[in-house]
Amino acid sequence: QEEGWRALKPLMPYRRYETGGLRSDGKPGFPQPSGLFEIWSLVFETYHPEFALPRHIEPPESPIARPDLVKDYPLTLITGRRIPVYFHSEHRQLPWCRELWPVPKMEINPETAAKLGIKQGDWVWIESPRGRIRQTADLYAGIAPNVVNAEHQWWYPEIADPGHGFQYSAVNILVDRYSQDPICGATCLRGYPV
Repeated sequence: QEEGWRALKPLMPYRRYETGGLRSDGKPGFPQPSGLFEIWSLVFETYHPEFALPRHIEPPESPIARPDLVKDYPLTLITGRRIPVYFHSEHRQLPWCRELWPVPKMEINPETAAKLGIKQGDWVWIESPRGRIRQTADLYAGIAPNVVNAEHQWWYPEIADPGHGFQYSAVNILVDRYSQDPICGATCLRGYPV
C-alpha cells in the first residue's frame, strides 16, 4: 500500500483522546470522570480510598510474604504462559492443534533444571501446598533461575471422566482460589511457592 498505516487512520485514530473517541459522551479526554489521565484515581478515591494511588501488593504466598514456605517450595510459580496454538482452555480437542502442541510445557531455567536433574521434554511434577500437577520441561534461559512458568487450563479430551483429566495438568490445582484482588476479585496467578 502506498499509505500503509495512514490508510487506517480514519478507522482507528492514534490520538482518540483528542477527538472524544475514548469517552461515551464524545467529549475529548480519557474515560475518567475528570477526562484527564489520572495517576490518583477519583473513582477509587470515592469507593476505595486506600487504593487511590497505584501501589504494589505482595502476593500472599511469595517468598517475601511467606518465607517459611521457601525451604519446602524453593521455586516461584508464575502462570498463564501463552501458547500460540490454543486460546485459554479452548481447542485441546482439535487434532491438528494437539499435533502442534501435544502436551503442557512449563518453562524452567537450564541451570535450575540441571540442578534438579531435569532435561528438555521430561515430565516433571510441579507441587505446591495445595496439590501437584505434571507438565513437560521446556528449558528456557530467559526465565529467572528461581522461577517456573506453567501453562494454564490444560485438559485432555481423550480422558473419559467429567473433568477430562484437568486435575493432572491444570495449574488451577496449585493456586489459592481464595486469594483475590480486593478491587476486582481476580485470583492471584503469580508468586506461588512450588
